[in-house]
Amino acid sequence: MGSSGAGEAGTSERFDGTEHPHAYPKLYELMNALRRRRLSVELRASPLAVIVTRPDGPAEAVRTVTCKPRVTDAERMWFFDDATGEPIAEAEHIIEAAVIIAGDPGKPAVTPYGPMDALYAAVRRRIPQINARCESVPQTSWLEGAKATGNHLHVSYQGEKRRISWDDDAESYVWSTGPDTGGRLSVDVEQAAERIAWALGAPISADPTAEG
Repeated sequence: MGSSGAGEAGTSERFDGTEHPHAYPKLYELMNALRRRRLSVELRASPLAVIVTRPDGPAEAVRTVTCKPRVTDAERMWFFDDATGEPIAEAEHIIEAAVIIAGDPGKPAVTPYGPMDALYAAVRRRIPQINARCESVPQTSWLEGAKATGNHLHVSYQGEKRRISWDDDAESYVWSTGPDTGGRLSVDVEQAAERIAWALGAPISADPTAEG
């Protein structure tokens, strides 16, 4: 799948040279995880990044991975493809990131669901007992209405089902199906996850990455 090379709309998530204090340990862990998968990996000091190549692959099969806060996920640390600005995986999920990168180290990372990926990550952290998946509903779908098409997070719990989408005009997550269709949840992924839990009647966990 190709990449637009522009990263997520409305955010500036390209590596800007500013070193985050948590970036080095996360990149170091990622380097070790990738080496266990028989990739050639270098941890570059300045600007801080992991350089990935496949030993038996073509010289151009290179990926530069950075680690920094993700604007659309409450400033949590994520790994990014430096060439495209696209997020790869949350920095707490070292193995997931390594699997994605090892699958094709020369292929740019693509996050097809935009802001829905960040919400999915928050829902998995905070409401792990619910079923959640990202999906894309084309314009030709039998679902009607502007809120029904595009990228969605589909969630279900004990018979309750909802879809959530991102509204560019409102700059907020909104319900795209259900009794509150069109209603805003929040621009913040943590608050949106909490409101999803309340709507589904699911218990919500404390944020495991929050300080204190």
